[in-house]
Amino acid sequence: MVISRLSPSFIAHVHKIPFSQAFLYLALLVLCGASIQYVYSSKRNRASAPIAGVQKGKSLRAGRKCFRRDAKSMLQEGYTKYKGRPFYVPTLEGDRLMIPPYIVDGLKNLPDSEADAVEPMFQMFESKYTLLGSRETLHRKTIKNHLYQNIDDLKDELLDEVNVAISDTIGPCNDWTEILIAESMVQTVSRVSSRLFGGLSLSRNQAWIGSAIGSADDAIIAARKLKAWPSILKPAVAYFVPELARCKQHYVKAREIIVPLLESREGLSESQKPRDFLQWMTQEAQGSERDKTFLAELQLDIAFTAFFTTTAAIVQLLFDLCSRLEYVEALREEVSVITRQGTYLNRTTLGKLYKLDSFMKESQRFNPLMLITFTRYMKRDTYIEGVFIPKHTVVGVPAQAMSMDPELYPDPTRFDGFRFERIRNQSKVDPAVAAAAQWASSTLESMPFGYGRVNCTGRQLASMEIKMIMVKILMNYDLGELPHGRPKSDFYDYQVAPDRTVKISMKRRS
Repeated sequence: MVISRLSPSFIAHVHKIPFSQAFLYLALLVLCGASIQYVYSSKRNRASAPIAGVQKGKSLRAGRKCFRRDAKSMLQEGYTKYKGRPFYVPTLEGDRLMIPPYIVDGLKNLPDSEADAVEPMFQMFESKYTLLGSRETLHRKTIKNHLYQNIDDLKDELLDEVNVAISDTIGPCNDWTEILIAESMVQTVSRVSSRLFGGLSLSRNQAWIGSAIGSADDAIIAARKLKAWPSILKPAVAYFVPELARCKQHYVKAREIIVPLLESREGLSESQKPRDFLQWMTQEAQGSERDKTFLAELQLDIAFTAFFTTTAAIVQLLFDLCSRLEYVEALREEVSVITRQGTYLNRTTLGKLYKLDSFMKESQRFNPLMLITFTRYMKRDTYIEGVFIPKHTVVGVPAQAMSMDPELYPDPTRFDGFRFERIRNQSKVDPAVAAAAQWASSTLESMPFGYGRVNCTGRQLASMEIKMIMVKILMNYDLGELPHGRPKSDFYDYQVAPDRTVKISMKRRS
């Protein structure tokens, strides 16, 4: 990882500049930068496709400003109006070309040298400045070669962490208690995931948990601040964004915690070595991947993905459940059937919770983490099924808009918590259709996790963690009705997040 450095004397000089003078300098830079960026971007080649969501007589700049908070309706408008055809939307990172499934099928296996799956994420999270994200594939190889083969052997440890974390973050709730659920769940998910990453050494290390959570928060805030400025000015503006300094500090903290942990494991026999993700990455690493600093920084990047995505899914799920309490007893009965059979919760039995899985998928259908998935930065001019996609174009799929298609989902605007359970239980259903109805599925008709060569490899683990946590909550707590209805999500560009300020009422079951 390369972290830019400035001399202390230069930094001191910058901070001595009067605010009014600094503001004038920045205003002039904005004017020049915006002009240069506009000329440059206007000369880029474009696909022959309409642009959605920009009202007649309005500029693209106005459209981008609108997209920041109204992306959902703009994407839905484009999908409905131009269904089956490519169309552009004016995102904060520039115009993005939305593509239909038949083009996705032609792009899904292209290598990063032609269709780069990482660059759009770098742009979204301003990774050049926040340091967030990596092109490394070590964690993907580790998931494929170690995680799922060994996950059931770790179920006791994960369930132990779920129990302790929920007890710590939610508390006894002997009477009705208001819980700031987003805060409770991010702490719970962080600890459960960290137990898998590095055992008790990480899951009970508050410095690690705090830095891992803080890294995500600071990176997201910093990225949003930077997006208010033209690209040409971001290097200068970055020095005035305090969250960026904290992003660097989080990586320092990760090294301070994980490097000694790795050193403590050197020289251990095979029987003595821990069974956790960090150890499996060490075994899978080749060449420069064995560097302990590299492994520590990569672990922080992995933590961001695991904590951020799983927490958002659980909080959205709880919001949906608290606004539809009629589903609670059926979900509890499903869990009780499994436990009455004497079956312990593991990957197989969690997979039998069809009702809970269906409720999770329906919740995700309405409030996914991203409105646009399968994003690719095209590195060369490409023709797919007769459609020309110019070099430098970022393509994507309007996945959430597609999930509201009545041809795919009957009565799509109605929340039907057991919609997908019925599909899986139909006796004559095609096994492929049943598989596609699962929360963690990835198909051309359902792409919340992407699709093809590069998709979310950790989605099965996320499914397990969510179900473990939800089983604990369902069987041990009553949930109160939300007095103001289902909380609205926070939309920023095509990112979706639950409202972190909402409290839900909980009470321990007698």
